[in-house]
Amino acid sequence: MVSGIGIPTALVVGAISKWFPSFATPIWIIGLGLLIGLVITAAYLGILSLLSFVPALGRFADVRSRAIVASLIIGLVAGLMLCGTYVPIVEDQQFAPMLYLPLMTIGALFGFSTVFGLWHRTRSELWEFLSEGVVPYLLSCAAVLIGFGLLATVFVKDPGNFFESLTAVRLIGDGTDTIRFTIEGTDVEDPDLAPFVPAEQPYELSNLAAV
Repeated sequence: MVSGIGIPTALVVGAISKWFPSFATPIWIIGLGLLIGLVITAAYLGILSLLSFVPALGRFADVRSRAIVASLIIGLVAGLMLCGTYVPIVEDQQFAPMLYLPLMTIGALFGFSTVFGLWHRTRSELWEFLSEGVVPYLLSCAAVLIGFGLLATVFVKDPGNFFESLTAVRLIGDGTDTIRFTIEGTDVEDPDLAPFVPAEQPYELSNLAAV
C-alpha cells in the first residue's frame, strides 16, 4: 500500500515541479512591480513632503485656481514629452494615435500630483488619507500580492533573466542589440572565393520571429 501511494505522489510532485514555475512567474512579476511602484511612490511623496516646508512651494496650492492652472501646464508639458518619446517608436504607426490619450492622462496625473503633493495640507493629512476610505483596502490587497510575489521568488527559474530582458522592451529601449565583430582581412580579390569566417553570435531562439 505504501509503495502504491508513493508512486502517484511522486508523479504529482514531478508534474507540479514542471508547471509551477510558469505559474509562479507572473505572480512574482506582479508582486515585484507593485513593490517597485510603491517604493517609487513613497520616495516621490517623501521628496514632495520635504519640499513642502519651503513656504513658496508648500503654500502655492492655497490658491486653488493657481494650483489647477500650474497642474495643467506641468501635465501638458509632461504629456507632450511622453508622446514625443514613445509615439515615434511604435512599430505600426497606424496604432500610434491610440497612445496620445493614455500618455496625456499620465502627464495630467503627474502635474496634479506634483502641485498638490507639494501642498502643506497634503503633508499634514497624508496619514489620514492612507488610513481612511478605500485606500487601506487597496494597500492591503497590494501587500498580499507583494507577499505572494516575494514567496514565489524561490520557484521562479533564473529570475535574473527578467531584468536582463528589460532592454528588449521598446518602451525602455529601441528593442535592438548591436554586436560588433572584428574579422581578419584577406588577399583574395574575388569575394566569392574568400574563405568563410564564422562569428559567434549569441541569440535567444524563442525571441526570433523570422530568419
